[in-house]
Amino acid sequence: MKINMQHYKSYIYYKQLSDILQNYKNKEIVFFCAGNYKIWFDCFAPLVGELLRLIPNNNCFVYGGTKFPITAENITEYMDFINAKHPNACIIVIDNCITLDASESGKVIINPRTTKVAGLTNNRMFGDISILLKTYTKQDSYYFLKTQQTLASMLVPVLQKLINNRLIV
Repeated sequence: MKINMQHYKSYIYYKQLSDILQNYKNKEIVFFCAGNYKIWFDCFAPLVGELLRLIPNNNCFVYGGTKFPITAENITEYMDFINAKHPNACIIVIDNCITLDASESGKVIINPRTTKVAGLTNNRMFGDISILLKTYTKQDSYYFLKTQQTLASMLVPVLQKLINNRLIV
């Protein structure tokens, strides 16, 4: 029997996130999608942000995306705004993280902890959960952009299912 790798990865993402989200029941969810869509190795989160906005009846808050990116120029203001507007929310940070190992590139890491957002420009820890895409910047840009688009379109239906199953409220 042949296993569809995309379905398998989606299941793994769903399982990891549903287990982590058990600790955040009845909290509002904020997606913090940090990245710049104009830079090929930093566009995973903006892609996810735009796709999240398309989910019908999405009760979650989505910051960042292709139209209103969270970049080095405005990241601190966004972090301060979200802390003030959503003091008791579960913040899910979505971002790229640079890897020095080309074989690690394209792997999605889901962590039940805060993360350094935009680590090159900001040393502040932020969020409660992080979804990070490992990025090796010296690879073919076209190939990696396609990888980011594929992974974003795989991750968002998982998030939609979590929203529909009320694991994300």
